[in-house]
This record gives sequence, structure tokens and C-alpha cells, in this order.
Amino acid sequence: MLSGKLTAKGQVTIPVDVRRQLNLRAGDRLVFALHGHEIVMVKDEGDAAEKLQRTYQMQVGHEGLFADPRLDS
Repeated sequence: MLSGKLTAKGQVTIPVDVRRQLNLRAGDRLVFALHGHEIVMVKDEGDAAEKLQRTYQMQVGHEGLFADPRLDS
């Protein structure tokens, strides 16, 4: 398992193996979404929000993407 540490500024270093696997480079934009008690992060390639909505059945709110609570039943 790979892990990172949250700094006082709210920054997390993404492990080098993950960066390589996802081809992440300095300056790349990322999209974060909440899915229950998990954070989902994807590289923003223009359609990231739509992909997250489809994949995780999320709804868009004014503060971002969240898991649709209607799906928890």
C-alpha cells in the first residue's frame, strides 16, 4: 500500500509510483470528489467531472462532486 502525508497547508505528496502510473507531471490539474468517506482523485483531462459522475454515480453540487445519497439505500 502506498501512502502520503498531509501537511499543515493541506498539501499531499503523491507517491512517485502513482505519479508514474498515471503520467502526472508538475502543474497538472486534478479533480477531487467525495465518495462516502473516500476521496477520488483523477487527472483533469477536460471530461474528468463527467467521468466521475458516470463511474461513481455522483451528483454535482455547488461545492463539487459528491456521492449521490439516494444510492446508499
